Amino acid sequence: MEHLTVFNSKLYFIAKGDNKGQEPWVCTAADVCTIVADINTGSADSSIDELVVFNNKLWLVGAGTSSDPKELWSCTTADVCSRTYGITGWSRINPSMFTVVGNKAYFAGTDT
Repeated sequence: MEHLTVFNSKLYFIAKGDNKGQEPWVCTAADVCTIVADINTGSADSSIDELVVFNNKLWLVGAGTSSDPKELWSCTTADVCSRTYGITGWSRINPSMFTVVGNKAYFAGTDT
């Protein structure tokens, strides 16, 4: 279990289980833990590096397939996760060092 992060009164973390690779999980106040998203479907790892809360979303850095570079993903308060697009001129961003300062989020990235 890695990257313990509280968001929306729930505990999020990265772990393996239930024939899944390394994926984001959540535990509620009722001590029920479930997988949030199978980002790299099946038993392969999503290689998640970071969990960061920003702008009422849980952000993570991970890969959708074994051959994909890592990308930004966001999860809503309803635990719906999706890959983030929209950085003009970049095909894939391969982000790292995601951090929040005040009301802004920063990360390093390379166009892959």
